[in-house]
Amino acid sequence: MAVRLGGSRRKTRNKFRKNIRDKGKINVSRYMQKFNIGDKAVFVLDSSCNKGLPNTKLHGRVGVIVGESGKNYIIELKDKNAKKKLNVSPVHLRRI
Repeated sequence: MAVRLGGSRRKTRNKFRKNIRDKGKINVSRYMQKFNIGDKAVFVLDSSCNKGLPNTKLHGRVGVIVGESGKNYIIELKDKNAKKKLNVSPVHLRRI
C-alpha cells in the first residue's frame, strides 16, 4: 500500500482560506488578547502565523482555558472520549 505524503498542513487549502479584507499582517491586538481562566474560546487557526499552531482538525472546536504558559494559554477540550490539554497562542483563539 502507498504511504500518504504531506505534513500537518496537508489538505487545508479551503479550511485556512481568509476573507480578502483579512489578508495581510495580523493586528497587534490579536497577539495581546487576554483571557481569564474558565473562559470558553474557539480555535480559529490563522494560517499567516505558524507559532503555536495546533493541529488542523481542531479548527472550529471549543475549549476551556485552564491556565497560562508564558504568552500562550493552556486549553482543555474533549476529543471523542479523551480530554486533551493544548498550549495555544492567543492569535489562534476567539472569545465566545
